[in-house]
Amino acid sequence: MYKSVTKKAVVDFVRSNIICRSGIPKIIITDNATNLNSHLMKQVCEQFKIVHRHSTPYRPKENGAVEAANKNIKKILRKMVQGSRQWHEKLPFALMGYRMIVRTLVGATPYLLDYGTKVVIPAEVEITSLRTIVEAEIEDTE
Repeated sequence: MYKSVTKKAVVDFVRSNIICRSGIPKIIITDNATNLNSHLMKQVCEQFKIVHRHSTPYRPKENGAVEAANKNIKKILRKMVQGSRQWHEKLPFALMGYRMIVRTLVGATPYLLDYGTKVVIPAEVEITSLRTIVEAEIEDTE
């Protein structure tokens, strides 16, 4: 599964899915995998003035929240894919589902915390909901 995650794929992901979506982070923490610690990654971090730190394998508590999130995303993917090898095509949808789940600890969704607004799911666009009506300022007569 991870053999296809090349050094270039990691850098492209950081640019398009982290920097372009959420802005430039101050720090990126990765494990010590070679595809995460390449010269390409170093160049991106230098270009955007990102501090690149490494978690240590001897301190699993540091990775606990990430591992818990990854476990939940894998569960969602398993249910969506059901034995198919096309998991990479379903990943964006699995992530969307994960980002819409309210976390009881903070009482908010990851999407709300990241973007400052509630997510509008595709069904709300197709089937008009009260929220989309209010946001679009549609009058009662319409």
